[in-house]
Amino acid sequence: MTSLEIKRLDSENVTRTSSKSSIISPTRSNLKIILNSSPPQTAPKTPSAHKNDKEIPINIVKSASYAREKSQQSEQISPNMSLENSNLNNSDNIPDINTDTLRFNKYGFIQSAKTEEIYSDTQPSKTDTLKKIFKSPNNTLNRTKEQEPDDTDSMHTISTKSNITNLKDYIQNTDVEEFSENIPIKVIQLRELKWVEMLKNFDEWMDKRFRKIKSRCRKGIPQSMRSKAWMHLTGAILLKKNKPNYYNECLNNPNNLDVAKYIEDIKKDLHRQFPSHEIFMKREGRQMLFNVLKAYAVHNKEVGYCQAQGPIAALLLMHMPEEDAFWMLIRISDFYLKEYYKPGLEKVQIDGHSLFNLFKKENLPAYKLMVSQSIDPVLYMTEWFMCVYARTLPWCTVLRVWDMFFCEGIKVLYRVGLYLMLSAFSDKQKFQRCQQQGMYETLNLLKNLPIDSLTEAELVRESSMIKISESELRKAFEKSRAEFSKEKNEKFKKTANKKKIN
Repeated sequence: MTSLEIKRLDSENVTRTSSKSSIISPTRSNLKIILNSSPPQTAPKTPSAHKNDKEIPINIVKSASYAREKSQQSEQISPNMSLENSNLNNSDNIPDINTDTLRFNKYGFIQSAKTEEIYSDTQPSKTDTLKKIFKSPNNTLNRTKEQEPDDTDSMHTISTKSNITNLKDYIQNTDVEEFSENIPIKVIQLRELKWVEMLKNFDEWMDKRFRKIKSRCRKGIPQSMRSKAWMHLTGAILLKKNKPNYYNECLNNPNNLDVAKYIEDIKKDLHRQFPSHEIFMKREGRQMLFNVLKAYAVHNKEVGYCQAQGPIAALLLMHMPEEDAFWMLIRISDFYLKEYYKPGLEKVQIDGHSLFNLFKKENLPAYKLMVSQSIDPVLYMTEWFMCVYARTLPWCTVLRVWDMFFCEGIKVLYRVGLYLMLSAFSDKQKFQRCQQQGMYETLNLLKNLPIDSLTEAELVRESSMIKISESELRKAFEKSRAEFSKEKNEKFKKTANKKKIN
């Protein structure tokens, strides 16, 4: 591989209908159910500051030109914000949060008082504190063994350090340092200098030394360089240079394209996108997210807006200005994940079955178990692929996956997906429990992955060792597409026969 133009196979217009189980078809209308989103309706309460609290630096990437570009964009966009449906002042009822007394971790997420207690020497142990946090009588999703003694056989604990059974809650209430790789500052500084030099002649590096770029992406792009590196790796920097005013044109919608439906959907989903992050606690941050998603809906009316694009755009805005995030979203939606966000989500379903076919080679017993239980891949991989693991993995691990994804392409999603599936079935006792208790237990195992396997160092190292050649990926894709075509034809024949009978 000598360039970034990673070719993706175009899928035919086929529709997946499972004949073995009554599974909801993963269309965009019911994507909220599939993604299992948890929309907080109210803003988080502001915890009181402790007198001994120390300020934790917010290490949100700001390139040298970040402030200047943001200021220029504000001047360009503000005069046009009087357009109907172009601002949130009248529709966003969520109040701004006063962040002056809040503490944030190095990625900009709020560090609550509960999380602080876990790491205080004068407080109880981490396990005891986590048990207390999730020991709510009305909390049915986060039950512990002590709370529900009669139901312990059907619940997996996701960590040997606690009895918590919900992965997302554990990640949200655990310090990010538990998952991050401890890299010396001198090493980080040396890597920054290497990336600075590399970006000066990036095209030459791509043509002649792509393996070195891939190696450095797998080691992790320095946080201070991620914004520029992602723009170069994806080619978004070239699109931006070729069309310098295109973002404002899409935002202002000069052709009066009918995107009112998408705009209403965007507004409904804004408060779901990382509400505990510093940026999105303010209306200004939600306005930026709205602008990026609306501009993309105008850019690609065929796709418009899909709920899974929200987390991607939000993550991009944490690292770069609006216009850069817009171009990055175009590259992700129109190139890396081409046709993923179209109505019907057919490409996602095909890739899901491709992943499942590749899993057969890695773990045949687990593959046979899932086949016997009629578990459709869309039930567990939709959120993984469509959100590029942004809603699945710890934050530091997500960024490492994105570093590799922008460099190596769709194969990274497959490698990480296979690694997560292998990790889920690595415990023999849990595997036997899945055999005994059926489909629900297996899905619960896939959604609540073992914590120890999600650290950035472990995941990057192990997933990179899973070899997937382009020929294997092509073969798996073609097989899945053929299966979809066959099922579509069978469904069409059954529908035609019913009409004749009636």
